[in-house]
Amino acid sequence: MRKITLSLIVLLLACFVGRSQAYMVDQTGTFAPIDISATGTNVALGDDAVSGDLPIGFSFDFYGNTYTDFRISSNGFIGFGGLTDNGCCSGEFLPNASASEPSNMICFAWEDLDPGNGGQPAQNVVRYETVGVAPNRILVVEFFNVDHFSSGNQVTAHTQLYEGSNLIEIHTTAMPSDGGSHTQGVENIDSTEAVVTPGRNATSWSAFNDYVAYIPLTPPLINCPMDIMANTDPGVCTAQVSFADAVAIDPEGGSVTVTQTMGPPSGSDFPIGDTIIEFTATNDDAPNETSTCQFTITVVDNEAPTITCPADVVVDNDPGVCGANVTVPMPTVMDNCVAEPGATLVNDYNGTNDASDFYPAGTTTVTWTYTDQGGNMVQCTHDVTVNDVEPPTVSCVGSPGTITVSEDFDAGLPGTWSTVINTGTCDWENGTDLPTGDDFTTPAMFFDDDACGLGAPASNVSLVSDVYDTTGATTVTLGYDVAFQEAGGGSTGTVEVWDGAAWQQVALYNVDLDPDIQTESIDITAYSNAALQVRWTFDDNGGAWGWHYGVDNFALDYAVPATPLDVVLDANGMASIPASDLVLAYDDNCGAGGVTILGGSGGGGLYDQTINIVNPALMGTNVFSFAGTPTGASGDATLEVMTFGDIDGTGGNEEMWTITDEDSNVTGTIGATGSFADQCNTTLTETFMIPAAMIDAWAADGMIDFTGTDVAGNINTVLCGGDFLQLRLTYPTGGSTMVDFTCDDLGLTQVTVTAVDGSGNETSCIATVNVIDNTPPVLVCQDVTIELGPDGTADINPEDLLANSPSTYDVVTISSDNQSGTEGFTDLTVPVTAAEVVSFDWDYTTPDGPAFDSFGYLLNGVYTELTDPAGALQQSGNSGPINLAPGDVFGFRSYSLDGLFGACTTTVSNFVPGFNGQFDPANWTVTLTNSDGDAFFVEIPGGPLSFDACGITVLAVDITEVTCDDIGTDYDETITITNPALMSSNVFSFTGTPTGATADAVLEVMTFGDIDGTGGNEEMWTITDEDSNVTGTIGATGSFSDQCNTTLTETFMIPAAMIDAWAADGQIDFTGTDVAGNINTVLCGGDFLSLRLMYSTGGNLTATVFASDASGNLAACQSMITVVDALAPEVTCPADQTVDPGPGNLFYTVPDYWAGGDATAADNCTDPVTVFSQDPPAGSQLPDGVYTVTLCATDEYGNEGCCTFELTVESILGAADNELGSAISMYPNPAAEQVTLANGSNILLDSAVIYDMNGKLVNTIDLRNMGSEMVIDVSQLASGVYMVQIAGEESTTVKRLIKE
Repeated sequence: MRKITLSLIVLLLACFVGRSQAYMVDQTGTFAPIDISATGTNVALGDDAVSGDLPIGFSFDFYGNTYTDFRISSNGFIGFGGLTDNGCCSGEFLPNASASEPSNMICFAWEDLDPGNGGQPAQNVVRYETVGVAPNRILVVEFFNVDHFSSGNQVTAHTQLYEGSNLIEIHTTAMPSDGGSHTQGVENIDSTEAVVTPGRNATSWSAFNDYVAYIPLTPPLINCPMDIMANTDPGVCTAQVSFADAVAIDPEGGSVTVTQTMGPPSGSDFPIGDTIIEFTATNDDAPNETSTCQFTITVVDNEAPTITCPADVVVDNDPGVCGANVTVPMPTVMDNCVAEPGATLVNDYNGTNDASDFYPAGTTTVTWTYTDQGGNMVQCTHDVTVNDVEPPTVSCVGSPGTITVSEDFDAGLPGTWSTVINTGTCDWENGTDLPTGDDFTTPAMFFDDDACGLGAPASNVSLVSDVYDTTGATTVTLGYDVAFQEAGGGSTGTVEVWDGAAWQQVALYNVDLDPDIQTESIDITAYSNAALQVRWTFDDNGGAWGWHYGVDNFALDYAVPATPLDVVLDANGMASIPASDLVLAYDDNCGAGGVTILGGSGGGGLYDQTINIVNPALMGTNVFSFAGTPTGASGDATLEVMTFGDIDGTGGNEEMWTITDEDSNVTGTIGATGSFADQCNTTLTETFMIPAAMIDAWAADGMIDFTGTDVAGNINTVLCGGDFLQLRLTYPTGGSTMVDFTCDDLGLTQVTVTAVDGSGNETSCIATVNVIDNTPPVLVCQDVTIELGPDGTADINPEDLLANSPSTYDVVTISSDNQSGTEGFTDLTVPVTAAEVVSFDWDYTTPDGPAFDSFGYLLNGVYTELTDPAGALQQSGNSGPINLAPGDVFGFRSYSLDGLFGACTTTVSNFVPGFNGQFDPANWTVTLTNSDGDAFFVEIPGGPLSFDACGITVLAVDITEVTCDDIGTDYDETITITNPALMSSNVFSFTGTPTGATADAVLEVMTFGDIDGTGGNEEMWTITDEDSNVTGTIGATGSFSDQCNTTLTETFMIPAAMIDAWAADGQIDFTGTDVAGNINTVLCGGDFLSLRLMYSTGGNLTATVFASDASGNLAACQSMITVVDALAPEVTCPADQTVDPGPGNLFYTVPDYWAGGDATAADNCTDPVTVFSQDPPAGSQLPDGVYTVTLCATDEYGNEGCCTFELTVESILGAADNELGSAISMYPNPAAEQVTLANGSNILLDSAVIYDMNGKLVNTIDLRNMGSEMVIDVSQLASGVYMVQIAGEESTTVKRLIKE
């Protein structure tokens, strides 16, 4: 303790931090109430009432708070601060912190008073008044003759409050005791402090003309040091802290003693946390006047602990589950405050200080966090890896085996199961704790009748399984663990099976089981169906008390027969099905959802690699090389990309990554340009799918590369620190999720099916598939013409009756590659002769770039570019419609800007309307302008239109041979009836009409005459057929300008079937009847009615082609066969011959070689041949010479066969003839005007006869008077060759004369 001098008062007042007001009771003063009976303000109060706010008239301090108004309670006290509690109904002990009692009050006579007691106007008066002048005003509150509520005793008292001094006086005129509790005193606002008149605190007391004052005390002013913050000293859990004492003064000038009344002294070692230090100041001259102050010393543990995690834990999964119960060691922690009660060690896996637990398959990173009492936190991580080494289970379609479905209820009631409360209010539960006997070792389903309670409604409750399709199963076995205790009350537990129509009981439990839990196996094969269910029902026998009925480890085993899966090929002979269709059931300890079903040869595997590049190795561009990548991807790959770092760019560089594949194509983008609340705690993940074919192509070299490029070109690895970019590539190999079948697999075939779980464990089975082709062949027939052979027959090959598609064309254009440095054109153009709308597809590629080499079309020399100059090196598209008009020139152009760096090549396909007609390839022209390119057509050969993906094995036709009898003939006959034979009714009989019409007949009707009736009788004809039906009408009722020069013609079609019916008797009749009943054959004279009947028979045969494939699917189509005879008759000529015209004959008369039998003709279909010809014809006169004789025969179908032989006409001369021939000469020869005939012999000549080369006599000249020579005039002869026969007395000779 130390004394404080007055010299410090000013300093202490400046540093005063506040003090609490107190009061002292003084009963030594004089009773002298101030009378306000005449001037006071009355307050009307009823029983147990509180007035509203009333003015004090000045500021009054009460327990440290200042008030300007007050309230009055009818029960003998006044209060401040919005008093609401009237204090009914007796004075309570002060202080009283009860929330149900009033506070902040001055009690002059707190008891059960009743100023509202009526009928006594001079009593029960409550009034107040503020008297005096500032600063010495006094508030007076008076209760005058106020009744006690129960006794009727009256209380009169004045309460007086003094301005400035805050003195409180109570002047009690009369306070009789009525035996109840009365209280007189003051209490602060929170009921923590009170000062009471001795003996008057909730006791029975009385006072008359009594004085009591409550004098405010003046405690010293005290000031403590400021709160102190200190860190722990190194290596220890405390801090040594020193501090100064508090200082205090007495405002009244007295001395003050300051004492530390709480907390360790200065210089002590303080523990972590808050320690309160308190000092108390006491006025030396008034020990009851005290003040206290406090400050807090806070010791903070700022020394970080250290933590070391245990080594990574690696275990195999527990059998049958997707994980393992793993014992995880604790980490090692070092801290300066090891035994801190507030320190915590927790792991993020289960939120406790022991990480031993069940861990799922895979790697779980466990983060340990140690936080000491000072809030210092350290972390470490380690991995707990559970390797899933358990393969899945799988059973295949078509493979006899047992399917097992099970449920252990460890996760509760499965979603596909249910419970049914048939009666009662209680239900089945999941757990292990049975009410009596042995408990289940793992969670089970059970009904606890004991818990349901004695006297509860009767319980009949069922547990119902999922639905199982056991159709065709050879055996079905139900297994389960069961617990049953019935407590002698008649409870039962039943097991029933749904057989598809009704529930069938298979087990009954009505006595306690011993052992308590038993394993059951029941053959339920007899109840197998497509909707098998199992139901367990507990019945407590109408509400009797029982124990329980429980079920666990449900198993349903059923054997399925080897029924193959039918797979139907499509029209292309292919089928693809998911490999999962080949399995009946599969499961895995990690769940069926993680199993991949693969089909095909061999099993499958899973490529799964992760590459993580972290700061500081992370750069703007990072290559991720996945090594050992196998080919044969059986499904699409998954590329998982994960990044952490300055992903929102607030560090100055935006960290958004673009992932690029081996082909320089962007796989995807990860990152963000937005803002994250804490970007350095945000990890982003994106997943991208990559087609299996692409993976296979990249994996061919055993490595697949991806490139991760930061969008900004660099990254900020400083802001967040642990920046990373991670890529994980996974894909299945060896087998496929789809299984393909072709025609090669028809019938029963086996497929290896492999189930691969997410850890790469696999199990295989063999599935049997029945591959079916039920698509019939596609047959497309064509109409054909078949020529008969020499024997008059022809075999029908069904393949010849099947149609083929025509050849089509593509166009290839190649631009210049001549490195000329200037532009060049390769044009392919065609002139347009008819209007047309064309379009085409185009496929373009260039090594140079579309800005340098382009493709488009030409129209009248104007080039329209189709390629995109800013596009890719490979482009394609469609031209759209292009309208062409006659006279246009249309074409294609490959353009080269400079002919450098390679040519562009474009293929034009699907040209509409096709490269035929005016667009036939022969009509196009290639024009090269500064180009060494080319343009040409590529023929795409047509092929058979008939098709069967699995092959046509049988092809047949219902007509195997045709003969001459199948050749068609044309019937064409005309009958004309003319005036005067024309009558009003005329019958036209067509005879020799054949049957077998192959098409409708044509009846052409022609008429001429008085067709407009102006001659008195209208000439309009009605033609009626054999069935008396009108075939048609011809004629007119109108007027013609010259009716007698008008001929009308009408044509009518008659069905082939009708013609065949009429022609059966070899004759078809039509009747022509004049409409008026008679005709006028006088007016015009040459009137006629003519009918011409035309139709074809035979020759067109309908043949049906039948086809069957290997699976027996049938198809048929029909072909119209036209049989023709195109072979001419075989003609045999006589041998070459020499003939003599005969003595005295100048010419040889050609005989009829056909009539004389010298020539013969044989034909395959016409027998006999009756149409012959010869040249020269029979009867021709031939002079000496050599002639070719042509003999021809024509069959009934117009085929003509000919042969030739050489005929030599040579006159045989006698001796005289020879002498005369040598003696006669003619000159000049050739001659123009005249010729001289000279006779150098002694033979007398008679005549000279001139013949032309056809044997026609031209002139006869008399030579009897001729001497040795004679001139003959030949000027009148036509130019040509003539024969001159010169006759003498006994001989003749022939000379040839050529007339110029």
